[in-house]
Formats: sequence, C-alpha cells, structure tokens
Amino acid sequence: MILALLALTAPAAVPEPLGPEDIAFDDLSEGAPLAGPWWTTFGDPALDALIDEALSSNHDLASARERVRQAEALSLQAAARLSPTASFDVTASGQPAKTAFRCAVGPIDPAQLTNADTASGLCWTGSAQLVAAWPVDWTGRQWFQSEAARHDLRASRADADQAALLLSTTVAEAWLDVVAADQRLLRLGEQLEAQSALLEVLELRYGQGGTGGVEVLQQRQAVSATRATLPVARSLRRTRAQALAVLLGRDPAQVPEIAAELPEPSPTPDAGSAEELVERRPDLRAARERLEAADARHTSATLALLPSLRLNAAAGWQYAVGTELTTIDVWSIGGAVSVPLFNGGLLHGQVKQASGAEAAAVHAFDQALLGASRDVRAALVLEEERDQQLAATRDQVEAARLAWDSSRDRFLEGLEPYLTVLVAQNAVQAAELQLVQAHRDRLGARVQLHSALGGPLVGVSP
Repeated sequence: MILALLALTAPAAVPEPLGPEDIAFDDLSEGAPLAGPWWTTFGDPALDALIDEALSSNHDLASARERVRQAEALSLQAAARLSPTASFDVTASGQPAKTAFRCAVGPIDPAQLTNADTASGLCWTGSAQLVAAWPVDWTGRQWFQSEAARHDLRASRADADQAALLLSTTVAEAWLDVVAADQRLLRLGEQLEAQSALLEVLELRYGQGGTGGVEVLQQRQAVSATRATLPVARSLRRTRAQALAVLLGRDPAQVPEIAAELPEPSPTPDAGSAEELVERRPDLRAARERLEAADARHTSATLALLPSLRLNAAAGWQYAVGTELTTIDVWSIGGAVSVPLFNGGLLHGQVKQASGAEAAAVHAFDQALLGASRDVRAALVLEEERDQQLAATRDQVEAARLAWDSSRDRFLEGLEPYLTVLVAQNAVQAAELQLVQAHRDRLGARVQLHSALGGPLVGVSP
C-alpha cells in the first residue's frame, strides 16, 4: 500500500550520474604517487613555511572553516529531531478571587461554592509537569533529513579543503613570481655590470683613438636602457611581494623575506585513476556529497506524503493558591496520528522541487567530473610544453652567451665590428630574461597540475 502510494506521487526520473568508469585515464602519466602535501615536492623550506603560515592565518580560509562549524551545528539540529524531547513546564495565572469558580483543585466542596462571592484577593492557579514527546519516525523521513545534513557537512568540509587547495596554489604562484622577480633583478645587475665594463673599455680606446665616438654613444645608450629597467623590475618585485603578504594574512607593509632560487622541477607525479581523482579533488567530493544530500531530501519529501505519528506523556501537579495551597497529582499519556488529506498541493510541490534539486545536483557533479578530467589533461600537456620550452630556452641562452663572449673578444682584438658585439649583447640579455620567465612558467605548470590533481592536502580540514 505504501509503495503504491509513493509510486503514484513519484515525479520524473532523476538521471544517473556519471561514474569514474566513464572517464578514461589509462593514457595519462604514471609517475611516482605523492605521499605528503604537494608543495613539498619543490623541496624549498621557505615555500613550506609560507604555505603553512597561509593555511593558519589567511582570513578567507578561516571563513570557510567557520562555515564548516555552521554545518556541524545544522547537522546536530537535524539529528536532534529524531530523538525524544523532555521539558519541565510550569504555568501560573491569577484572577480576582470573587470571579473564580473556586480557588482550589480537587473535589468540589459545597461550602466553597457558598462562600465564593465573599472571597477577596487573588486566586492563583497553574501546573508543574514533566512533559515528554517522541515524534516516531516510522517512515524514515526525519532520518533522511538528518542524512542530508550529514552530507551537507561533508560537502562543507570539502569546500574548506578546496579553499585550502586554492590558497596553497595561489601562494605557490605568488612565491614563484617573487623569486622570478629577484632572478630578473640579479640578471639585470649582472648585465649592467658587463655592459659597464665594456663601456669603460670603449671609452679608454676612444681616448686613445682606437674607436669612434658612435660606438661609445651606442654602448652608453645600452647601459642607460638597462638601468631604466631596474626601477620597473624593483616595483614589480615589491608589488608581488605585497600580494604574497596579503595571502599570508599580513599587512601589505610586512613583506616576507624570500631569498631563494627557482628550484628544478621534479618528475611528473602520477595522475592516478578517475576513482582516485574523485577522492583527491575537494570540489568533486563536495559535488558528490551535495548529490547525496539532494537524493536524501528527495526521499524525505516523498515520505512526507505518508501519515506521521507522535507520542507524548506528562506527569506532575496542578495547584491553586488562595487562602491556602491545594494540589493534585496529574498525568497523561497519548499519541497523535496525522494523515495528510489536502494541503493545496504543498507536499507534492515539495517532492517535485526536491526531484529537480537532485537532478540539478547530478548534472553539477557530471560537469565537475568532466571539467576535472579536462583540467588534468590540459595541465599534463602544458607541463610537457613548458618543459620543452625551458630546454630550448636554455640552449638559446648558452648559444647567446657563447656568441657574446666570442664577439666581444674578437672586437677587443680588432677582428669584429662593434655592431656585432652590440647585437650579441642585446641577444644574450633578452635570452637570459626569457630563461627566467620560462623557468618560472615551467614551475607554474607544475602548480597547475597539482591544482588539477587536487593535492594531496594533509591536515587542512577543521
């Protein structure tokens, strides 16, 4: 009978969500699996300390953790609806004694009726009872509501993990920007020193009549151009360091001290299976938990169409206070059954709303799973391309430095014109700065890969 009633009220079928078996990961990388926090693969204690500080001090992450505590409270409230309740209730009311039928409880005394119109003062009446009630969840409706709240709590924890993952990758990107800015300043300083040394040689030879004034002016222009880039590079470094300070929960004026070089990239980590991806990525875990919560609410809304049962009991005293105190013992026990007959379609509307919410959660999970697969594949391709770019840029820098050294030496020996030296000088300067950016981009691709893989994160959930 119950199943027949539920079948009549069932809305359109909810689609089945995609499963990990629907995502092909067989052709992805098979590197070493990660055992600890992903950022430790860079092997830099300074980065480890910065991310640890951000995870403990960042205000956005603190807000996400507070939302977890709110979800814990809501889960507790939902579970409480399944348990019996008990309270001690005391009531009191007063009225003029002349208007009272009698100011006593218990059997009626005819003398009190005779003398009621001559009484004066107030007549206080009331009760003191221990009241217990139990909403019997025989259909399981409240249990499914409680289960939905538990899934909401798990989703909230996954959201906090996602916020921590985003924060850790953002801090790592900001750290790479600061270190790369330091490396650019170092390269520019070295280039300025080399250009200034060549300028001194040219000025000396010009004074001796060994070279023309045009060469001296061209070299002075090159030195000035390099000097002009230094303030811009320092400003960029300061701006990026301030952005990193804000991520750490610091005042932008409290810029962290960073003295490091860009690390060499480690081997590509194992992408794992689609099942492992769902467990690693917090956003996928959150989407899955919200799907489970929507399914539980759908079931609960359907069960609300069935009758409900509530048991209650009470025991205590009734009292009256006039010229004296009188009391009697009272108790009661009973129950109530409520059968929904007509409510304007409210309950059926709630079922349809819950069904639509579950279908939306299915599509949200499917889209998140497909997007995660795309992110991993794109990050692996980007890492491979950045690796090739870094290798080619290193070859370019090596060739440019050899050309610069050779052309400068041959120029000093009088075997090459100055124009050849100037071209080689500009080429090596551009290539060295390009190498810094290529190295930073290669490590940035690794950060994006860890973001796509979802960690692992250790000990970040509240």
